Amino acid sequence: MKKILIVIPDLSIVGGRERVVANLSNELVKNYKIYIISIFNANKNIVFDYSKNIELIKLSDIKEIALPNVKNPFFKILRELARPLVRFANRIIIKIMSRRFIKLAKKIEPDIIIDNSDSFINGKFVLKNSAVIKLIHGKFDIYKNFNLDGLQNFVLLSSQELDSYKTKYQNSNFYIIPNFLPNISNLNTNYSQKVVVSVGRLSKEKGFLRLIDIWKLIQDSSEFKDWKLHIVGDGELKEKIENKIKDLNLTNSIILKPFTKDVESEYLSASIY
Repeated sequence: MKKILIVIPDLSIVGGRERVVANLSNELVKNYKIYIISIFNANKNIVFDYSKNIELIKLSDIKEIALPNVKNPFFKILRELARPLVRFANRIIIKIMSRRFIKLAKKIEPDIIIDNSDSFINGKFVLKNSAVIKLIHGKFDIYKNFNLDGLQNFVLLSSQELDSYKTKYQNSNFYIIPNFLPNISNLNTNYSQKVVVSVGRLSKEKGFLRLIDIWKLIQDSSEFKDWKLHIVGDGELKEKIENKIKDLNLTNSIILKPFTKDVESEYLSASIY
């Protein structure tokens, strides 16, 4: 049986990338031997469900060092002064993780490596008899400064930025493969529900702070006063989002819900996604 090694930054955090890896590996394990290597582990528990036939491997119990968000001007200055030191420390951590990964990968001898990290596996990585497939999970702006020259196979979620990648990595192959659902429900929502739902990690690139501004405009119109907005997810911007909802007096019309694996129920509770 052919072996596939899947690499992910952190198996223990909650996000779209982690959900994709769970769905993908649970499907591939039907025909391949699957190993998943988690580079970091910020939390003790793994949220998504994995087949018992998948081997989950942690490189370490640590995570990359991140500078906290601060409001005080003095602490902001200290944070900026500390930034070069933190970058240096993270580079050292990544080098240690890289050595551990190469040692493990040589032991596993996978036929295929599917890399879901941003730049952990770069163009310098070579493992005899192992093809590397790079799954791109973000915008080109995130990846354009990484050294991915030499990687042969890139998988993009859409063709929107395909030309940008082709221009930068002219000797690579590109494939468009959207994320998939493990099953498609036969149920339809009740469109009389005056609820809008938005689901995702509470982070900057998801645009929830802009969504709250838009919802404020909607709520200022008496026509939509009885509509509710449900935001489902967890993440680093949770406190900031909560404060913005309070500041704009939207606590009666915006409901923050925690992360859930049962996303279908959230969809069925709303009329608009």
